[in-house]
Amino acid sequence: MAALLCVALVGMAVSCGKEKENDGVVTIMGTWNYVSYDTNGSNCAASGVWEFRTNGTVSLGMGGTTNEGTFYVDGSRLVWDFGYGEQELEIVTLTATDLRLWYPARSMYYNLKR
Repeated sequence: MAALLCVALVGMAVSCGKEKENDGVVTIMGTWNYVSYDTNGSNCAASGVWEFRTNGTVSLGMGGTTNEGTFYVDGSRLVWDFGYGEQELEIVTLTATDLRLWYPARSMYYNLKR
């Protein structure tokens, strides 16, 4: 009986540890739907799918084309490179369902949803 209790306690401790590691952690990794962009005070509808992969590659689908590149995140900075040199964006909002990026090189915000 004591051995069974020890096994149950160890199992509970391991499972609780795993839950705590993932609780509340929101990352940019995964698939996002590109829904709109804001520029010059106007919000414009958009469509496409963006995928940020754990291996540091990114796929941006928009306007009927898909571009492949690399990226990394440093704090609130997102730096991507599609073969033309690194470009920096600011992660303005990142929640489980919303991603908003400021792209100063184009003076626009990208709005994405999960």
